[in-house]
Amino acid sequence: MTSDALFRPDVLSLLIPILGIIMGIGFVMLAIYLDFLKKREILNAVHRERMAAIEKGMELPPLPPEIFRGRDRGRSRTPARTLERGLILIFIGIAVSVALWQTGKNAAWWGLVPFGMGLAYLISSRFRAVEQERSASRGSSEADGSSR
Repeated sequence: MTSDALFRPDVLSLLIPILGIIMGIGFVMLAIYLDFLKKREILNAVHRERMAAIEKGMELPPLPPEIFRGRDRGRSRTPARTLERGLILIFIGIAVSVALWQTGKNAAWWGLVPFGMGLAYLISSRFRAVEQERSASRGSSEADGSSR
């Protein structure tokens, strides 16, 4: 296969999605591997520290909280963060719709996908805010009731 044959439109139209899929999967695999290396380094450091403390007869230090964090890595799902995600997705949806509408094809409807996801995040942020207010008021009423 010559270099001219590689740049033919029919070959390029096949290579672009294949490379996109391969690179997408590759980036995810790289992120997982780098996360694994980071966790392994933390665990090795904790292990060395604990072994040194045992050898010296010292009290063992508590484990660092980084070991126990889940996938979200400490990022909370507050109403403000959910609202931010919703607004970002809504504006992405609007931008995609306008860009596809400008092409003259009937493809602007694809912008409704991120727009709908953004609306779902906005609704979710409102429900989270109401739930937080309820739990805060329950917590303060329980504290008032227990002090009597």
